[in-house]
Amino acid sequence: MRYSLVYVLLLMGLALGCDYGEDAEPERQTVELTAEDFKDVQDPRAFLIELQAKGAIPEADVNRDGVVDISDLVIVARNFGLEVVLDEPLPGLPVDTAGYERWLRLNAEPIPPRAADPHNGTKNVYTNQRRNVIAPGGKQVFPYPDGTIIVKDATRPGRDFIGLVAVMWKVKGIDPAHGDWRFIEYVRDAADQPFREIAWGATCWGCHSGAVDTDWAFTRLD
Repeated sequence: MRYSLVYVLLLMGLALGCDYGEDAEPERQTVELTAEDFKDVQDPRAFLIELQAKGAIPEADVNRDGVVDISDLVIVARNFGLEVVLDEPLPGLPVDTAGYERWLRLNAEPIPPRAADPHNGTKNVYTNQRRNVIAPGGKQVFPYPDGTIIVKDATRPGRDFIGLVAVMWKVKGIDPAHGDWRFIEYVRDAADQPFREIAWGATCWGCHSGAVDTDWAFTRLD
């Protein structure tokens, strides 16, 4: 496949003082570029989203700053041709939760079990958003941006593996009455088993209605 993206960034690199003149690393692919490739890239945002749709990149907002712009295009071009290992979700979980353990963790320390805990276990809560996006100036603001994913995992008492994962997806217009969140809870009984759905929708609303002031999510950013 021929990408006009690289040609665009080669020109940008000259303008910005970036060094693109070094010999390519051995593992990089050789890509034939012509003026025809360059002229097709008129809208970096649209082009990145097109690459995302085709599976060429996992997310158009590459630097996760909440905006798809030329900065994302720069990052893609700098890494063009490199082989990457994509994260795999835990078995039974949606693909968009892959690698959530490396997302921003909201809690500074693991959250211990408590009495009458619907998500019983030692928990951690992660979001796919960046700290500077949800907490500009150092203080968290609400609501979360559209496209936010929040993942809570729990290791059950007496177990040594993650046995529960609860996920919230923020999707504009999906459910205004409940913060435009989609809720699903997954569990498994052994480390070698896939997760299965056990709760969603109204089962989750009753509990999370107690966190309306923090956009239906109990755990605040520490």
